[in-house]
Amino acid sequence: MKKTILIGANSKANTQQCDASFEIGKALVEYNYKTVHGGGDGVMVQCTKGMQYDNKQTGDDLTCIIWPDNMIPEKEETLKVYENVKEKIRVKDINTRISLLCEEAKTSDYIIMFGGGIGTIHELLSFMVHYYDHAKDMPDILYCSDGDDGFITRLLLLLIPLNIETRPYMDILLRKLIILKSEEIIDVLKNGL
Repeated sequence: MKKTILIGANSKANTQQCDASFEIGKALVEYNYKTVHGGGDGVMVQCTKGMQYDNKQTGDDLTCIIWPDNMIPEKEETLKVYENVKEKIRVKDINTRISLLCEEAKTSDYIIMFGGGIGTIHELLSFMVHYYDHAKDMPDILYCSDGDDGFITRLLLLLIPLNIETRPYMDILLRKLIILKSEEIIDVLKNGL
């Protein structure tokens, strides 16, 4: 089975990001991708709603949520969306969740990423560190630029100076970060890169 990891804005998600995530969620089901994310509001709940759109049972069966026990519980309406999700993994904290996401990435086709805050940066850098010495094995990261508020520019300003000639892994990792519109991501899900 094909698989993606979804990371991005929770409470900071804007309307364009949420709309794009919903449409990507519909495509994930259409092209039969299991999707792993951290639960929560924003792009994660919108992706799940998109996955449930045509067939709630199928969307619930293809969704896996990794939720840390020490996180503040989500709104009741968000929790209802996740009520019948087939696979829910409870972990003790955010670091355990990110470790599990890195493990899940080993068998994933893509990581789909939206802009966000410190949590999104933490997840992205965790993937990059996890794959640092075997960068070619990291799944491509499809960054959805719909609704980007400058997040990707700030992120690249942080990452590009870390690309040092004597450290070829960083160049490989940076090339795996692909900036696309939601329609382009949907095309990748259908046809590959």
